[in-house]
Amino acid sequence: MINRNNYEIWFIDFLEGNLSREEAQKVEAFLAQHPDLASELEAIREMGLVEPEAVIFSEKAALKKHALDDATQFEQACIAYIEKEATTKENAQLLAYTSTRPAKQKELQAFAYTVQHPDPAIVYPNKSSLYKKRRLAAWYQIAGYAAAVLIFGLLAVGYWSTRQMQFRQPVWVQHSGVFTT
Repeated sequence: MINRNNYEIWFIDFLEGNLSREEAQKVEAFLAQHPDLASELEAIREMGLVEPEAVIFSEKAALKKHALDDATQFEQACIAYIEKEATTKENAQLLAYTSTRPAKQKELQAFAYTVQHPDPAIVYPNKSSLYKKRRLAAWYQIAGYAAAVLIFGLLAVGYWSTRQMQFRQPVWVQHSGVFTT
């Protein structure tokens, strides 16, 4: 239904001839009810709607998005390449992708700089002194066993003493007419 919120669309369709006879009559009736909008219809008519010329873009293939355009996928591909975990096909795709994009090629080189290579010329003569000693650990282990034996012994003594108390029966003695224990 045509109203003040959507009349521009109706006017454009009216001028282009896209409306049915009934719809065109609705637009004319709307204009009769709202004569202030007749000037706006004339302004749209004067503006004139021109068919756009055909746009031809010769490099459509350049518009297609490559899977490695996604930052996360590119980073994962670079890491797999550097760590030698990628397949030959994946390596070829990455190298072909970076060969046409200098910024991505620099990023791949930055990933390559993260790999460290040891210098075989550097030797530490006291390497064995760097290993962890187990002397302290042995004392902790012995102390732990001793504590466990002590706790077990205390529990056994406690249990034995309470068992002994259960078997004692009170002795009733009559002393001057009063029973006492």
